[in-house]
Amino acid sequence: MKLITAMLLLFCALNVAVAADEPEIDRLVDVLMRRLQTGKDVACWKRLKNLEISDAAREKEVIEAMKNQAAAAGLKDMAYVESVARSQIEANKMLQKSYFDRWKGNEFRKGCTLNLEDIRQKLNTLGTEMVTALIAAHPKTVGMSCKNALEAYSIKHKTELDAGAVAMALSEICRP
Repeated sequence: MKLITAMLLLFCALNVAVAADEPEIDRLVDVLMRRLQTGKDVACWKRLKNLEISDAAREKEVIEAMKNQAAAAGLKDMAYVESVARSQIEANKMLQKSYFDRWKGNEFRKGCTLNLEDIRQKLNTLGTEMVTALIAAHPKTVGMSCKNALEAYSIKHKTELDAGAVAMALSEICRP
């Protein structure tokens, strides 16, 4: 039993070590996590303006912008770009809902950016960074090395963000 446990630990350590050699995946995940962190400000804005969390028109605009940027940069896998973009939007909506559920009264205003233009500018900048990182990581997103890189990243970088939202944000990165 001890030998099996030791072998499993060694296998896990080797996987993490191999995954550490995937800086493109780490960069992509870092950008995705920074984008997800904007969820609080987006939720604040929507709460202040009594808006719904879902905004189909804006979501379509974001996805089309990412696909256009990716295509202009030479990436041909638009289904992949759209899948990753949709997972980011769904993760952000999940996070916004968790904030809506927790906030009472006006406490949502604490520590929030309440200027929509500032929020959108930040999201647009992160969207461009995300496309750049996605293009760099695209060749590495196939198979176990990608999954191992995600696991290694999550071990190295703990987050305060909602676990379900983080899982959703990362769900479409690795391709079969």
